Amino acid sequence: KYFWLTFYCFYFRQKFYFAWAISGLAMLISGFGFSGFTSDGTLEPEYKNAINIRFFGIELGTNTKVMLDNWNIGTTRWLRECVYDRAPKRFAVVAVFFASAFWHGFYPVYYVCFLSAALLTMTGRLCRARLRPCFIDSYWYHRLYDIATHMAAMFVFNYLA
Repeated sequence: KYFWLTFYCFYFRQKFYFAWAISGLAMLISGFGFSGFTSDGTLEPEYKNAINIRFFGIELGTNTKVMLDNWNIGTTRWLRECVYDRAPKRFAVVAVFFASAFWHGFYPVYYVCFLSAALLTMTGRLCRARLRPCFIDSYWYHRLYDIATHMAAMFVFNYLA
């Protein structure tokens, strides 16, 4: 069942990836994606503002925070600057997900989904802080930990979608 859930949700996410790729292309064509020049001395133009997803960051992320940070990057940056940084640290995660649910609409399922995501994100942070140090001593244990957390994070991501 895990395989079919992962496969179906991967297929479901493709329409979002396509829409964001087309919107990024439209931003590049119009010139709105310009973010400045490189700082390595070559002064090449950069167009980072047109990027709204990082495919591999979403599909290969090892926790829900990494996955959500790579999903809808512009909105994530706005929520971080306008909600997360201004809310009390104790309630910052819940405030971000509540603001996102409010933005999506007034359907009760959005609030259940987004507040569940907040709970799972805080749980993931706690587990990562407590469990990860036990696995970083050995290369193979660390890789096993990364695979297990990827599978768990992908399950949570697919469940919430």
